[in-house]
Amino acid sequence: MVTKIKYGNTNTFLIRGTKANILVDTDYAGTLPAFYKALKETDLKVSDISY
Repeated sequence: MVTKIKYGNTNTFLIRGTKANILVDTDYAGTLPAFYKALKETDLKVSDISY
């Protein structure tokens, strides 16, 4: 399953596997507060990200 997380001008994807989840994030580190806000809005937690 793939969850799209949209914030700013970037598209970020959380790809869920059977044993782990991987985040593909194409934005730069300066947008970390916006990323955390987007996670909360999509009911995801940092602990949901394995890689």
